[in-house]
Amino acid sequence: MPRTKLEAIDQIANAVGDPLKREEISVSFFGDSTIEEETRPDTDMRDDDRQIADAIGDFRRAIEAFPIEQNWRTEFRKINLSVELDRKYSLDYFIDGSIRTKYVGELIMPQGSGGALMVASVGAVSVKVDYEFRRVKPDIAKSKLFVYMINSIPDTARDAIKNRLGQLDPPVKVEFLSQEEARENIRGAAGGKARSEMHNTEIEVAKSINSNRRWIAIDGALRKGEFIDLDKAIGIAKSFSGKVIFTREGKPKTISHLAKMRVGERSKVYQYKIAQSDQESEEKETLGKIVFWYLRIREPPPEMMPLGGIVKVDLSLKDDNKVIDATDLADRLSESILKVADPSIFPRPRWPSFVYPVRVAEEYLEPILYSGDEFMRLGISLKRVMYNA
Repeated sequence: MPRTKLEAIDQIANAVGDPLKREEISVSFFGDSTIEEETRPDTDMRDDDRQIADAIGDFRRAIEAFPIEQNWRTEFRKINLSVELDRKYSLDYFIDGSIRTKYVGELIMPQGSGGALMVASVGAVSVKVDYEFRRVKPDIAKSKLFVYMINSIPDTARDAIKNRLGQLDPPVKVEFLSQEEARENIRGAAGGKARSEMHNTEIEVAKSINSNRRWIAIDGALRKGEFIDLDKAIGIAKSFSGKVIFTREGKPKTISHLAKMRVGERSKVYQYKIAQSDQESEEKETLGKIVFWYLRIREPPPEMMPLGGIVKVDLSLKDDNKVIDATDLADRLSESILKVADPSIFPRPRWPSFVYPVRVAEEYLEPILYSGDEFMRLGISLKRVMYNA
């Protein structure tokens, strides 16, 4: 096992560079290209839009959501904060994941065709809230490396690269992108695959937690069926789709009505309305098993968007798609979120919508991801392997 990330980069360079060199495939390096770090607000919102569109089969349509609570009639509901938090509903674990990608260069083959070479660093961590001593501690960390290349390279090179990367400790997965994926948007294609792997890594972390049936909070929406199947898990999203129409007593409202919500208030608990005629898809099945509500944890400053400081809370339906007491459960989980929201991380970007343990998780996530300098080393090492540079 390599002792440092730089040694791991050198091993990857050898595993990729040797087979390419044997096939006389050269690399036009993009040595000055910057590291592309995931911008979670835009990504979360875009993924939300995509998930909704895939569920209803139309990117142009908004999705309807109807309230499942009928026992209170005001627009929003104030959450009462008790002196002592009911530990049955406390959020004990928080999970965050992130990705970084680097466009290393372009493959140039003897017949003239080419394709991109990219690398992605994926990581996820969990932190545990110690309510007795009022601190947040690291718990589990997992990180992975992925290489993305064009699939039109010769079979011998493709097999050799796959085998050699798979034999590293820890193994590195390589995925060969189709011409269509590479031609359309190589960064988007590789980034989408890396985000999917990030969610898979978050699920691995969640399943590794010895939670003793305590609540787990995922940073972001519940996007995959595996999240839905987790026991006592919620998603807390700092940004979310605006393509939702809320129906209540026949009066549709858009997402903008949430701007009137005050700190410590939540919306009703909603469920997506997915028509029987909508196409079958994993996204449709996932959204059909989720209820959600919005909670304002802070008031944004005047220069920020009015929805700043509002988080969207996803909860998977249990007991044959029925919530026994949605009001009580949403109130208690909202109280738990408000209890751990502070301290504020002002003046960092998006500070009004940050729950403090998520920020702590980000701090522990930072060192397990590959940095721009470490990714730059891959280009240098590849040059050495392929050109004795």
